[in-house]
Amino acid sequence: MSFALRETLTRSAESFSVQRRILLEPGVPQHVLGHARHYVREGRVTYEDELRLQIVLKHEPASVALLERTVLRVSDPRDSLLYGRYLSIEDLTALIGANVAHVEAVMDLFLSYGVRRKHIQVNKNRDIITVRLPAPLAEEIFQTTLYRFRHVKKVEANIIRAISPYSLPESIAPLVSFVSELLRFPAIRALPFVPSASREGAFTPDRTAFNASASPSDAAFQTCGQDCAGYVTPQVLADRYNLPTSLAESRADTNSIALAEFQFQHYDRRDLYIFGRACGVDRVSVEKKYHHNAAVVCTRGGGCIESLLDIEWANVASGGGAIPVSVYYSVQYSVLDWISAVNDNEEAELVHSVSYGNDEAQQVSEEYMQSVNTEFMKAAARGLSIFVASGDQGVYGREGPGNNVFHPDFPASSPWVTSVGGTDFVAPSVTGEEQAWDGSGGGFSNTFPVASWQAAAVAQYKMTAAGTLPPSFLWNASGRGYPDVSCLGGSVNPYCVSADVGELAGVWGTSASTPVVAGIFAQLNNVRLTAKMPPMGFVNPFLYQNMDCFFDVKQGVNDGGYNWGFAAVEGWDPATGVGTPNYAKLKERVLMV
Repeated sequence: MSFALRETLTRSAESFSVQRRILLEPGVPQHVLGHARHYVREGRVTYEDELRLQIVLKHEPASVALLERTVLRVSDPRDSLLYGRYLSIEDLTALIGANVAHVEAVMDLFLSYGVRRKHIQVNKNRDIITVRLPAPLAEEIFQTTLYRFRHVKKVEANIIRAISPYSLPESIAPLVSFVSELLRFPAIRALPFVPSASREGAFTPDRTAFNASASPSDAAFQTCGQDCAGYVTPQVLADRYNLPTSLAESRADTNSIALAEFQFQHYDRRDLYIFGRACGVDRVSVEKKYHHNAAVVCTRGGGCIESLLDIEWANVASGGGAIPVSVYYSVQYSVLDWISAVNDNEEAELVHSVSYGNDEAQQVSEEYMQSVNTEFMKAAARGLSIFVASGDQGVYGREGPGNNVFHPDFPASSPWVTSVGGTDFVAPSVTGEEQAWDGSGGGFSNTFPVASWQAAAVAQYKMTAAGTLPPSFLWNASGRGYPDVSCLGGSVNPYCVSADVGELAGVWGTSASTPVVAGIFAQLNNVRLTAKMPPMGFVNPFLYQNMDCFFDVKQGVNDGGYNWGFAAVEGWDPATGVGTPNYAKLKERVLMV
């Protein structure tokens, strides 16, 4: 760097340093900064610690409102003029991209502090700036204090977070909504996992505790072998949901499905092969991966259960591996990081499955949720379908019943995703009627209002369930209701999964339901694409207009084992949504809209 350039940058940094500062995310209480369950503070950051931050720029409210109206029109089968006429990335940039001068002003801030231009990237929609910089320099720019934190249960989960508020100069702050990965602590979780009884040296569970008989009367529960007897198999899904195990038509070239993975969730080919061989699935594979895959993690005591569950069952539900499966891996533990990568991908997959979330109250700020929400709208405008797990702790969420209110889950509560709940068979190991799983997340958002496409169904639910509704102080009656749809996912019959390098075991949760529903809609996309029709895109308007294409679930309560929950009733309900898919009916209907 020349002396003249260095002097210019120094003067520029000094001009920013003398400006009045404005706090970002000012609604975050001081007492939550640097504090989160299961995390311990390790020490101050040094110049060896590098941060990758996303600077989310503010949108004009009128532009966001126009984007919302556009999404509703291109996603509503009743809109014969615009249904299926999706936007390109360029269209979205023209609609919602930040002013070029604003982008340059924010970039100049970092350049003035010595951040190299190659370490500053602007996304294609021109509303997110990603910056890599040393942690102590970030402290100086944002005038905050950063520490390293370690998760007490997942020791490899090391993150850097602020323990004090952060701010920007008054000339820059009005241009920025918030800075991602400074305040929010990600939730780290482990899926319920039942080892097979045959594994040498393994704990052998009392399988009756999970209501899965070792010798089920229904033969479909034995089609993955004795180690998975009593577990959900591909044949169980085929029988219950009228789901073909392979594509009836040729695969459309543009059809695809993708999975979002976080928290060191990688995969290994051996487990994919063993699952396919055990369950008779022709092809269980990953076509494309975005980011490095560390298969060695899968040898560390079930370290890859989440991703292997996703990959194995997305392959099953999307036609036995006929539709290519991709994996997006985010090292940032961030839904925003993942969805912004999808939105920056010119060849983004048409269907996305996300088995990740946290309570709305644990997201730290509304700015974060609203920005993620806008990213979901952008994806919907492009014709992408996003399915998100509704959560596994019933109505009380991860925070539990301690403060005696329900805790809705995010991103499942976003009005621009399709939230997927979990069900159980009423009779264990017998394919037939389903009931709400008591651990399935569901309820009403405290952040987002009821969506237009579900308003009538929600109102009908409140009348139908009037005698069983929880006390009004527990939930927000005006919020967006979720889930939208459900699928098998409860503990009565866990899913058969190969994990831990060849261990066939049972796993349950809405993390199992979600890739299955996503795979089913990937098959439905294939039906439309081969008929020269556009993909389904944001499917929620279609779901609520075609509830007769789903098996209505009328039993069960998602109380999480506590006193209150929402009961499944006739029609939509916040325990099971519109019900579980009837593929045969759906296939006919998607060709009619």
